[in-house]
This record gives sequence, structure tokens and C-alpha cells, in this order.
Amino acid sequence: MLSEMAGFTLSRTIPDSVLSGVLSNAYKVYGGVVRDNNGRIVAHLINSNVPSLALSSFVSPLGTAFSAINSLQLKEINSAVSEIMKISQATMAVSGLGLAVSSIGFLFLNAKLAKIDNRLQEIAKDIKAVKSILELQERGKLITALRTLREATQITDENVKKQMLINSKQTLGEIHEHYKVRLLAEQCEFEFGTVEEYYSITALGHAMCSAELGLMNTAKEDFQDSLDIWRTASKSFVKTQVLGDNAERLLTRRYSDHVASLDIIDWMDFATSTQNGLNHIDSLRSKDPSRGIDFSRFRGLSHEETLNIGIARKLVARDRIFEGYTEQLGHLQKVNTTPSKLNGFVGELDKSKATDDCFIFISNEFEITKKY
Repeated sequence: MLSEMAGFTLSRTIPDSVLSGVLSNAYKVYGGVVRDNNGRIVAHLINSNVPSLALSSFVSPLGTAFSAINSLQLKEINSAVSEIMKISQATMAVSGLGLAVSSIGFLFLNAKLAKIDNRLQEIAKDIKAVKSILELQERGKLITALRTLREATQITDENVKKQMLINSKQTLGEIHEHYKVRLLAEQCEFEFGTVEEYYSITALGHAMCSAELGLMNTAKEDFQDSLDIWRTASKSFVKTQVLGDNAERLLTRRYSDHVASLDIIDWMDFATSTQNGLNHIDSLRSKDPSRGIDFSRFRGLSHEETLNIGIARKLVARDRIFEGYTEQLGHLQKVNTTPSKLNGFVGELDKSKATDDCFIFISNEFEITKKY
């Protein structure tokens, strides 16, 4: 086993001890990382192929991936490894990101930006705020920087590649600061959804540049700083635009076809930085019943509500993926390797050893039934 996954062994299964930890909530699944309650990485789940570019979008909030997440409850897994894999894959689909930071290469970021831009061009015909964002000078610089990084992957001269990474890192850092200000500003769903996408791309691109330059500690710390700000803005959005001051309304008939109980739990845990689970539902049920009366229950949700629900789902899924990225950057720092080297390592693995399109790497501290 190469140094890229030092301390972990490729397996087609997940040990019963790990499954039991997940079922008991002692272990948490953060997209591509399973972590115990002491913060140790128990397993890495890495895409066997470049993640699909059929990205989730804040303008298309409803889809099969959402129902996949909502229908899977860990208490019903019964040691089915594929069910945990489905949860990770569904989280990946909703978030619009890959399970591993190595998969968020510069080619993927370019393709992701193009997908977002195409969708935003359609919205901009009717939404002036989105049109103004698309016309910003920073967006042009972002496109140029990502194209440069895409070309850098083909350069064999290490000195030239290093200079391209340095230049792009500086540009992405400057653009990222601009979108940070916009992200923290109070915005409607269209503006927030747009800026959040650009903020996430610049955060990832900037961290990737640092990582490829071998500045792993900088990459991890900068991404964590960006994640902290992202969480502040995202939690505020979910709290004000989705939950509001009468979240109990989400339990009424009007929302029954659009919002699952697990959605409400996820959003309240996320917005309040808690892990209260079903207690949130009990708390809402204890509210003044008159506040939950919905005289418009026979009317469908407004376009704004539908968009907000979609954004909230994406943010919760993306938070899990981002948490996994910080863990993976820490691992890359520990083994002193870069995302591109990890990508190359994964690309050379035998695809027949993947489970549900993912390679499972189990920590050597745990018993593995099959080794490769």
C-alpha cells in the first residue's frame, strides 16, 4: 500500500465494530469520512471515478437524491454496508461535491463553474441581483484563474507549474475575500444561492493550490477558516429563511409532501449547532397550536419556499462533505502528499475492488475481514 493511504487498508467491507459505532451514533459519517467520537478517522470513502457533474442546484431543489437521504435511517441498516455507502453517495449528489478532496481537482472545479454559470444565465434574465453578480469583474478573474489551474495539470516543468499555482492562489484568495463579504450580507435566496456557490469554489480552489504547493498546514487552516465563515452564513440562512420564528408550521399538512421529519431535524441541528435529533420535533409539537394552523394548507408552496427548502438541503449535505474535506486535508498533511498524488493513486486502483463506486479504506486499528 502506497504512502497516500498510510495507516489504512483497502477493503470491500466495513468491520462490524465500525457498523455498530455508526448505528449507535458513536461514529459519524461525514461524506467521505467516518469518524469516531474522539475525532479519529475510522474509514475513508473515496470515489472510484470522477464524481458526476450533474450538480445539485439551488434552482432545482427537489430530486431523487433528497428522497434517498430521507428514506435511509441508520437504525434500519442491519449491518448493510451498501446502505452506508448510499448515504454517502446521496450526500455527495445533494451537495454537488465529491466525497474526497482529491476528487475536487481543478478540472472538476472548472466543470462545476461552467454548470453553475449556465444555470445562472437562465435565471439572470428575470433576476437582476443574479445578473449583477454575473457581471462582476471578480467572476472573470475566477474563470481565468481556474483555467490556468486546469492547464497547470498538463505542465511537466515543475518550476512553471509552481509559478502558475502561486499566481492562481493569490488571485483566488483575493476573489474569495470579495465573496466572503457578499456571503455574510443579508440576501434573498437567489443572491445567497449564487454567492454561496462562488464562495465554495474559491475556498476549495485556494485550498487546493496551497495543498499542491505542499503547504498542507496552510491549506487545512485556510479551508477551516473559510468553512467557519460559510457555516455562520449558512446557518443564518437556514434559521431565518427556512425555519423562521414558527418552524412548527413545517409539521402541518401543507408541507407534508415537501418536507420530511428528517429534514426538519437536520435543519434544526444545523442551524442551532446541536445534535438534539427527535427532541426538536417534540419541541415543535409543544408550541402554541394556533401558531401552527395553516389556513393555506390546500395551496402549494411558493416558489421562494421551494427554493429555500432546496438550498437548506444542499447546505446540510455540503456541511458534511466539507467536514470530511478538513479531515482529509489533515491526513494528506500527516502522510506528506498532495491531492493530485492521492488522485493518481486512486486512479490506479483496481475498480473491481470498489463497493458501490467507492473505495473503502479502513483504519488499521480495526479488524478487517478481507485485505487487498
